Amino acid sequence: MNIQSFINRKEIPALVVAVALLFLKPLAEQAGLPVPEAQLNLIVLAGFAFFGLTFAEGVFKPDYAAGWQTLWQSAKLRTLLVTVAAVAVNAFLPPQYRLSEETIGAAINFFIGLMGAKAGVDIWRTARK
Repeated sequence: MNIQSFINRKEIPALVVAVALLFLKPLAEQAGLPVPEAQLNLIVLAGFAFFGLTFAEGVFKPDYAAGWQTLWQSAKLRTLLVTVAAVAVNAFLPPQYRLSEETIGAAINFFIGLMGAKAGVDIWRTARK
């Protein structure tokens, strides 16, 4: 495997996305936005779950053509983006309409489980061939 084929694998962009999520908190604080600590930690967890599940899928599908372009078609990435959007929207709602930390945490955990289920189905489909 040469370096170009390694960089074009789906796991590498997934890792970049997961690591980029780590920098959300300092950027949000610099912008003066309220930072929900627990929710942000769950988003980072979702990002690393996305990377780990994509990596696990790549172990079973070592010959698939992936990379940055096909990453946008990933149901796991779309699920991750929904988690980020849910926390962002909740942070900007007026206080009387905001969901509680526990509710948002439960939703993010559900989305992480959804990513796991999707990865499990993809791995099962590949392994049974």
